[in-house]
Amino acid sequence: MSNPGRLVVFDCDGVLVDSECIAVRIDVAVLAELGWVRTEADVVERFMGRTDEYMVSQIGPRDVPRQ
Repeated sequence: MSNPGRLVVFDCDGVLVDSECIAVRIDVAVLAELGWVRTEADVVERFMGRTDEYMVSQIGPRDVPRQ
């Protein structure tokens, strides 16, 4: 390396960028594409602070409307 970095900043708690609201919008969009239409408020209430594994375990065929 000719010019190694001298500082690395890890933003793990949303200090620099509030990524939670972005993630919720993405979750809502992806779920809607799968036919599971929910509001941002619903996604926050049901899944905020939980793991992706929990979220996946809670979304199943019973939740997707029949077409």
